[in-house]
Amino acid sequence: MDDSLTDFFHNLRFKLKFFDNPLNTFILLADHGNMLGHYYAYTRAGKFERGTPPTVLVVHPEVLNRVDERKGRSRNTSLQNLQYRAMHVSTPLDMYLTLSDLLNLRASVY
Repeated sequence: MDDSLTDFFHNLRFKLKFFDNPLNTFILLADHGNMLGHYYAYTRAGKFERGTPPTVLVVHPEVLNRVDERKGRSRNTSLQNLQYRAMHVSTPLDMYLTLSDLLNLRASVY
């Protein structure tokens, strides 16, 4: 699996030049893999893992600067926020709000 992902990202970066386009954004969501047996899902750690899927978000800095400009914020504010949040646990709700922000959509959270 690791080799397949490595090949995929290599092709994306070098053959397709995906990350050279400042309008491209890449999001990878995954699960935690083997859940260590049937009862693991009912443990505190199992419940936590189920609710916090690993996420990889690759956003060109120009996209973030456009978000800042649209919202009237100083340049690099979104980049600094993303770097700060990368060191914290994120949830699917965080991803929903992030995508809404990037796409300039109004997010409703009930």
